[in-house]
Amino acid sequence: MHRLSGDGILEVRKDGRNARYELNPDVLPILEKYLEDADPVRDPPA
Repeated sequence: MHRLSGDGILEVRKDGRNARYELNPDVLPILEKYLEDADPVRDPPA
């Protein structure tokens, strides 16, 4: 998680002892493009 937040993919929100990880909104278009280009036969879901 630290690497993802360090790369700007996740945002860490801390509330006392709790930490919540949220996807950075700037990353969504990149992920949507990846999903559009994914081939379900060659790249089956995990």
